[in-house]
Amino acid sequence: MRFVISGAKALVIICLLSGCAGSTQPLPDEPIVPSITVNGEAVALLDGGYCWAVDEEKSVCSSPLPPDTLEPMIEAQSSAAASGAAVRIRFLVPPDRSGVLVRSGGLWVPAAMHDAERFMLPKRGGYYRFLVWGEWGERNTASYHFGVFVAP
Repeated sequence: MRFVISGAKALVIICLLSGCAGSTQPLPDEPIVPSITVNGEAVALLDGGYCWAVDEEKSVCSSPLPPDTLEPMIEAQSSAAASGAAVRIRFLVPPDRSGVLVRSGGLWVPAAMHDAERFMLPKRGGYYRFLVWGEWGERNTASYHFGVFVAP
């Protein structure tokens, strides 16, 4: 008896075995807060806003605080680190899409990621503000702010 698998059936079997049908990890009922460290030390985060699905039709959303309120709070809770220090970002459930923005010269620009979880702080000393964001599927988003004083 000969066993033959068509190309389409083989692809389905490979997908099922490798997990390409999506994450098997269920999402929590609330937005996922990342763990962020600079050289192993935890960084204080402030909510940047989120929308999180509570069922098939409804989502709960929050807006970030106004900039004139949020910015001093971020600076007051900022960490201190050496130039070029590694920043590590870990989500309990990895997002489908994510990114890090840094405030530079009044503009938000993408941070240069070293790998999927790390980027390096700038070489130039000063205060830097960061925005980390993640998306899980089409209806779950979260963002967080933090600041770092980089030593010259």
